[in-house]
Amino acid sequence: MSLPPIAAGFASGWIDRAAPVRSGLAGQTTDKTEQKSGPTSGDRVSLSAGGRSLAASLPLLHGVAAGADGSVQLADLKARQREILADLGAALSRDLTGAGVATQPPLRLSLDAQGQVVCPDAARAEAVEKVFQENPALRDQAAEAMALGSLLAAADRHLEFARAYAQDPEAALAQYAGLFGGSSGQDWLLLDGQELIYQPS
Repeated sequence: MSLPPIAAGFASGWIDRAAPVRSGLAGQTTDKTEQKSGPTSGDRVSLSAGGRSLAASLPLLHGVAAGADGSVQLADLKARQREILADLGAALSRDLTGAGVATQPPLRLSLDAQGQVVCPDAARAEAVEKVFQENPALRDQAAEAMALGSLLAAADRHLEFARAYAQDPEAALAQYAGLFGGSSGQDWLLLDGQELIYQPS
């Protein structure tokens, strides 16, 4: 299963970068289009030549390049997620231990509205947050882990919805109503020793 490159790019926060280019494509002809069948019935997506050009110009998605057909494979993104979590888990464990912060019992970490790492554990929060404040690269890695985890969780949830919709559209719409609203909760990174796990809401 793959993500169309434009959708994948927007999902990763590239809306501002892509918007000026997208608006310039509005008047272009769509004589030459590529059509892909959707996972359910006869859903189709068409890209103009300008749209295909935009898709080809998008940068790597979390370090994963698009394939020859312009798509980004979920399996490749999930492999990249494992790498990011393993590297970040090791770095966090090292830096937190060096700052005198225990990583057991497990630490829960998230991002606040300003993109700063927060920890709800009152006894360790100040020391944990200071480590991230003093190491912006570590904060950036945590933000990337959260962003990629959120993207993959959304992709998995939408695939579940597509399968359910193919069986019973009305029941699927009721069961997955949360997909069409706002955020349903808080995502977390859970650090247990050196092991870092992404926990979707």
